[in-house]
Amino acid sequence: MKITRNQVIGCTLLLALGIAPGLAGDRKIDIGQREYLSNCVACHGIAGKGDGPVAPILKAQVPDLTLMARNNGGVFPFARVYESIDGRVV
Repeated sequence: MKITRNQVIGCTLLLALGIAPGLAGDRKIDIGQREYLSNCVACHGIAGKGDGPVAPILKAQVPDLTLMARNNGGVFPFARVYESIDGRVV
């Protein structure tokens, strides 16, 4: 597998984002934002559009999370997403 320049840049960005919350000191960080940056941004990207640095090498297409919220009355469907991630819903 050939690693592209964009993948290297993306991984570097992910590393920086992983370190950034620890450097924040006393600044309060939203727990949901921290969770997203730690576990989701690699595939879904910073804006949640499914364009993260790991997305091109995955077999399945990464969904656009912003559309999920928009299609659910502006509310992100957490339960449905977690059920999809853990395999309860296909």
